Amino acid sequence: MGTDIEAAAIAAALGPFAWGAIADAALGLEPGDVILSGSFTQAVPVAAGDTVNTDFGGVRPAVHHIRERKVEGDLMLESLDHDTGGYAYLPGGDFPSGGVVAAAEMSMRHVILTEPVSLSTGLDLVRRELDRAERPLVALCGLELRLPKSLTIPQLEEFNGWYLERLDEWGLLRDGVPPLARTNVAPSVAPPETTFLIGCSYTVAAATGEPDLVISGAADLDANGVPVRAGESTVDAMVAKASYVVDEANARMKTLGAGWSRGVRTHLYCARPAVLEIARSALGPSSYGLTWHDSVPPVAGLELQIDVRRKHRELIVEVD
Repeated sequence: MGTDIEAAAIAAALGPFAWGAIADAALGLEPGDVILSGSFTQAVPVAAGDTVNTDFGGVRPAVHHIRERKVEGDLMLESLDHDTGGYAYLPGGDFPSGGVVAAAEMSMRHVILTEPVSLSTGLDLVRRELDRAERPLVALCGLELRLPKSLTIPQLEEFNGWYLERLDEWGLLRDGVPPLARTNVAPSVAPPETTFLIGCSYTVAAATGEPDLVISGAADLDANGVPVRAGESTVDAMVAKASYVVDEANARMKTLGAGWSRGVRTHLYCARPAVLEIARSALGPSSYGLTWHDSVPPVAGLELQIDVRRKHRELIVEVD
């Protein structure tokens, strides 16, 4: 435990006033200069797995769990320990993570439902399956959904609001967002009347060779939220879209510390059958097990999406 006053952090209580003198002297910052925000205590070293309790008197106390982070380019990996999730995840958007990979001495089970069920009913089935496997709720690391149709951004946000509320009830959010991977697409043929759950993934204790993983659905939507070659459907445009999506999946795979192998299965979701060959070409030798689904991404205006999975065990779960 450490007890300090502000002067311990800034060397002198009047230190901040020096900034006024710097401003008056018209001094600027140079590349490599460092500015530390204000603090009440001296800096203390921490490591992954540490727990830090803070209490500033009149301010509400807080508990901080220090998590491991692995940085690869612009992507960052965070871990859930074996007593909880048993996997690492790649923070992505507000609704799914970029992907998940089993921790050491852990593997993933891929559950396939015998028939699609409403998301609400499906989550109840998932909970029963986790209970049967004697795994905690936080072992759930992936969900596979099917929508009635592609949605506008406001419609998708409305759907995700309910989705996040349910996950929050289960204690599955980290800093307000879920670490779970997710594939969310709309079938072009015989779409469901409501959002369906068709499968899920969760972790169990079991050593494997190459780690099990799930890459969330990656669509032709760039980092700025703009569709790649929006509104275009020429061969050249579709090659650009497929290349972008494959590059995104490759970046996620690299950050998860996983490589392409014959155990990896890639799923392509697109309403244009001709794109299958384009995607296979973009994937190159990593296209083992490429499967085409006549479906479209969840956001209206997007053309294609892929996800990637490697699982050592699949289970068929009967729907009551």
